[in-house]
Amino acid sequence: MYLLFIDKLLWNLESSKMGSSVGHLDTGCPTMADDLTLIANNKTSLQNMINTVTSYANSWGYQLNESKCKFLVFNGNKKTAKININGTILTSCNAATHVGIELNTSMKSAAAIDARVRKGRSSLFSLLTIRESQYDVNPLVLADLVQKITVPVVLYGSELWSSMTHSDTMKLEVFLRLAAKCCQNVGRLSRTDMVLSLLGWLPISAQIEQRKLNFFHKLLTMDPLSLSHQLLDYRLNLFILRGTTSQSGLIPDAYVLLNKYNLTHIIDDYRNNVPLPSKNQWKNKVRQSINKHYTAQWLQRVSADPDFDRFWVVHPTITPSTLWRNAVTPSEIRDATNVVRHLVRASVPDVR
Repeated sequence: MYLLFIDKLLWNLESSKMGSSVGHLDTGCPTMADDLTLIANNKTSLQNMINTVTSYANSWGYQLNESKCKFLVFNGNKKTAKININGTILTSCNAATHVGIELNTSMKSAAAIDARVRKGRSSLFSLLTIRESQYDVNPLVLADLVQKITVPVVLYGSELWSSMTHSDTMKLEVFLRLAAKCCQNVGRLSRTDMVLSLLGWLPISAQIEQRKLNFFHKLLTMDPLSLSHQLLDYRLNLFILRGTTSQSGLIPDAYVLLNKYNLTHIIDDYRNNVPLPSKNQWKNKVRQSINKHYTAQWLQRVSADPDFDRFWVVHPTITPSTLWRNAVTPSEIRDATNVVRHLVRASVPDVR
């Protein structure tokens, strides 16, 4: 029933041409289920679109709840911008959440990352309560749960994080390091490279890169008639035409990563109508390339650090440690924990 209601409204909004556009593509009313967003280039057009929505809703005996509506102004005078919904005046705000992703008028990712890290910490500490003692759950079991439950909470929407600063990345890395140390019951000054490698974990930046490249492939292989694919196609061609410094967002981020991992051939194949790899083929290719890159970096760091001489003998690669894999009973987990604590103890505070 709701689809019958919304379909004519979306047609009315698109045919009015009051919404925003990217080239020849109408982008003024993106919709996910019952979550409708109106985008316009100026306040007058936006108000007209809102009037269209309220009039249509009233004709169906349905009234908008203005208290659930948010109004953001990008690149404009936020102080004087106001809109009217059913006689209620709304002033602009700096941030809003759309389909679970925080949008900010600053166009920066910092606020969204802060929010995701807070949610991630809540998820992590809730997950850790499944232990009745420090040694009744194997750290690899906890680590697997963290990767399947908590990390997706933190990285939700990370495909769209662009222009990330070093500070943004470090907030996420600090969270992952905390999770790794909590899973293994080791001290906060334990060496990060050691602690992560014992679980077989790469830095969280590797997971963000993997998500961005997989999302880029998903857009490339979508139905050519879908708006998402057409937007990607338009902006990708514009990016190639104007050069690498003319845009911000997913496409330049993906281009940098494709260069980093020698995968730019996928753009050439796409533009030349060469069949692209399947979803699983692409995921495997990306995962292998990223693992190879970060493993080489890890090996270079630890081989040059004398603090790793003893650790290197026990654990020379980034894979789940045999110390943890062989620990089954609480007493075995306790003994393995004592060994690991001795191995990863920092001789100096780890400031990375």
